[in-house]
Amino acid sequence: MSDGMVHNANNDLDREVTRCKVCGLVQYRTRTDNCRRCLRLLPPKVQFLIPPAAPQELPGDDRQLFENWPNNQTVENIGQRIRQLRESRGMTQSQLQARSRVSRSYLSRIESGQMTPSLGTLEKISEALGVGLNRFFLPESNGETILEDPFIQGLRPFLRQLDWEQWQSILRRLQVIGDHVAADSAVVPRPAREEKMPQYTRRAGGQSANAHR
Repeated sequence: MSDGMVHNANNDLDREVTRCKVCGLVQYRTRTDNCRRCLRLLPPKVQFLIPPAAPQELPGDDRQLFENWPNNQTVENIGQRIRQLRESRGMTQSQLQARSRVSRSYLSRIESGQMTPSLGTLEKISEALGVGLNRFFLPESNGETILEDPFIQGLRPFLRQLDWEQWQSILRRLQVIGDHVAADSAVVPRPAREEKMPQYTRRAGGQSANAHR
């Protein structure tokens, strides 16, 4: 088959097959939209509409995390959480930039709530920090706050070396300290009237006498 015949065959495959309502001739649609036999107008072209793709649902609880995303409050909270997680690990923005491969200026704007991060950017940052995406959206608990404190983070390498008895000893001492602090901070009722304490003077003979009689 020659190149010209192949070209014509491809053109025929791309053209619409239609039927003239006047003379009934089945034919390829012409460029002028006129029937090849009776030269009447052919039926209008059939438009094939492709339905839009269904929105991709995120697996598990992440579907709820990204509902109504984004809004200003969510963006600001995400920036604060990223900064807290970064500082709790003793990381600078430059170090996080090197690990996540997200530009430092972009990180700075995300942490300040001035920029809306994409899902791909959040995935890079979460991998660099070693946390899941949910840590950027869910409020932190009290225990999580303690564990992410920079002071506790610095002690963790040493705390891992303690055995069970040493842990129990430390917890008992902390309990005693906590009890003392609670007792000192308690409000002690003050007496309504202060009694004047008697003052004593010592006489020449070594005997004490009340100075106020």
